[in-house]
Amino acid sequence: MSTAFDKLARPIQKWIREQDWRELRDIQARATHVLMDSDADLIVAASTAGGKTEAAFLPLLSQVFNDPSELSGFDILYVAPLKALITDQARRLDDVCRETELPVIPWHGDVPSSVKARALRHPRGVLLITPESLEALFIRRGLEIPRLFGATRAVILDELHSVLDSERGIQMRSLLARLEQSLNRPIRRVGLSATLGDMELAKAYLRPDNPENVETVIATSGSAELQLQLRGYVAGDKDDDAPSATDAISLHLFGHL
Repeated sequence: MSTAFDKLARPIQKWIREQDWRELRDIQARATHVLMDSDADLIVAASTAGGKTEAAFLPLLSQVFNDPSELSGFDILYVAPLKALITDQARRLDDVCRETELPVIPWHGDVPSSVKARALRHPRGVLLITPESLEALFIRRGLEIPRLFGATRAVILDELHSVLDSERGIQMRSLLARLEQSLNRPIRRVGLSATLGDMELAKAYLRPDNPENVETVIATSGSAELQLQLRGYVAGDKDDDAPSATDAISLHLFGHL
């Protein structure tokens, strides 16, 4: 194992051994060094199944476990544009977080209200949410934002490449600014993305007032990648949290040339 492994919390190390990993992937090791050794924001760019999720969560969960906050609130905020992605990521994180005894709370229009009510009463662990549902929290529970996110040490933005220079991206950037304003402090931002052509644009999006403080970890690949995306749009989920929202269903097919 690399020295990055030694920086992770013991429950995280135990989970890694149980996966029979011989070592951390390169992007996971590099991301661990950045997140554990600095306060910089970070963009992790790699293809699908490239290990981006673990690159962000393993060191951040280690920090939560080793240095728990005395404040109330969700420890890590994960924002993704698709409900299906949130559901899938929640399943993946359940095993990891079981070792740290941190709850994983998926939050979107299809999640039972009882799950949300319990999370609102005792906010902690990892909250996985869509931008629309996060907007709804600000609208309906604006005065509770400091209590709900007082302990939050990082926000992870998945599919960063899909929101750059878009209306949804503007909404997301507004939410982050309002969250930091409500807490009166900055929150570390971690973006997960497919490989981007203009990384400087992504850094400026992630931290508009200080893009120089955004580090990047980019996966290297020896072969060209062919990406095909089939996207359909479904409007007006009846039980969605947001007052109005459009959800996208994406199918990604990847091959190598």
